[in-house]
Amino acid sequence: SIASTKKEDVDGLPPSALAMMASSARKNGETDASAENGPWLVTLDIPCLQAVMKYACSPALRERVYRAYQTRASEHGDGGDN
Repeated sequence: SIASTKKEDVDGLPPSALAMMASSARKNGETDASAENGPWLVTLDIPCLQAVMKYACSPALRERVYRAYQTRASEHGDGGDN
């Protein structure tokens, strides 16, 4: 998952995606997370992944999410031992 506190990182995402990402952040301990003000937690769950890839204005965010998804559970990921 990828945490973001900058509104410009999530520009273009629909309110439903922002609400989902804020909910994920709250579940991860960010008690003040809101769809409007963040922080937001981008997960690799398909609904979140598709929203980011389709609507996010930030090419950097789209690339980070794409690379994280493509390298999940592989030796090219950022850790973990499957």
